[in-house]
Amino acid sequence: MKQLTVIATALLLTTVAISFALWADVLKIQLVAYTGNVDVQFGSYSKMEYVGFPASGGGWSFVPEGSDPEAKDVGQCTVALQEVEDEESGSPSTAGNNDLDLVITITNGYPGYKCEVTFEVVNSGSVPVKGPTYVDLPSPYTDGHILVEHDISTAACVQLHPGDKQTFTVNVTVLQGAEEQTTYKVQIHLRYDQWNEAECGAPPEPYGLKDFTTTSGDPLGYLGGYRMIKIVVNPQNTITKPDHVVMVVAFYLPTTYTAPLTIIDDLPMDWSADPGTSSWDSVVKVCYGATLPAGFPNYLPFSDPCSGWATQLPASTVVQFSYSGGSGGVLTAQIVSGTYGPGWLVMFIKANYDLQGSTLPSGYFSPYDGYCIRDFENYAELKYGDSTLATATGTLRGVGQGVSC
Repeated sequence: MKQLTVIATALLLTTVAISFALWADVLKIQLVAYTGNVDVQFGSYSKMEYVGFPASGGGWSFVPEGSDPEAKDVGQCTVALQEVEDEESGSPSTAGNNDLDLVITITNGYPGYKCEVTFEVVNSGSVPVKGPTYVDLPSPYTDGHILVEHDISTAACVQLHPGDKQTFTVNVTVLQGAEEQTTYKVQIHLRYDQWNEAECGAPPEPYGLKDFTTTSGDPLGYLGGYRMIKIVVNPQNTITKPDHVVMVVAFYLPTTYTAPLTIIDDLPMDWSADPGTSSWDSVVKVCYGATLPAGFPNYLPFSDPCSGWATQLPASTVVQFSYSGGSGGVLTAQIVSGTYGPGWLVMFIKANYDLQGSTLPSGYFSPYDGYCIRDFENYAELKYGDSTLATATGTLRGVGQGVSC
């Protein structure tokens, strides 16, 4: 009897275990969201060139080049798409490298010459946009040397679906006040926003410009769309020039900002801006003015770049400078007092070329279109507290002289 009792208990436990077993299956819901992108770019473009003859009531009477024997083909106007600034830097859009700028170049211009360019803006993204939501260069605009007229305005702020296009026209006229063998440059900025968040007629945002000049303010030439300097190497393979280049950054403030404001400039490798035992005024100057001068930054010597158009902010009391990192280091200018805008904050840096007097490093240059070049990228940003208001990037192209690559 004892053995039977044990077996019965074991059978009972086995039965209970089987009754609690559960067969099951699981279903899953997977959520995948593929986002689109906001992306606009310049499309097709065309040009017309005109010759202006003095009109009886003043100004010019324009006729197309070649329309009569006196409308001579003297000036040349070229239009191209090339990257001048990286407008996508710091943008939430990662739509790709579509930040090509429409560059209108007048060669051999003269008073009375006009170039008219008609161009398209294309929504090349997958999300509808509205724009232009603002245009920061009004029409007409003149610096006394050239006249810029365009029909780009926030009144033309419309919705563009993917693939839709919008057409605008820009006219550039050389005025009587233009000087011979002189370069004049302006930029027009226009913005497009995501359609359901766009505010047509919204105020412009701060933006920055980057440029380079000599310490005397003489213009630097261009090679491949970049400002160019000559890096001279003697027969002993020693770099003899340049010694300095002025690296300029200009930030436009469309509204009023009260200090503190901070300008940070990341110098390219092989360049530095440390005053050592000298005063900061020997290395860097900060100007504030309502508008940029004609020909900016040309003809503004580093010795007194603010004269006649802006106020130089005094070091220590208004601007506090610091430099760190040696060659390719960071120059910081903290503006600690004052109110600024609408207007321009401009910093001029007398940057030292650290390899001047040194032996040329092996493989320093790369071949480009028959030249030996080395590019130096210069980046800057303007901060208001912890927020970045604007950035600016420029490339200085060094061209080897006396070398082979």
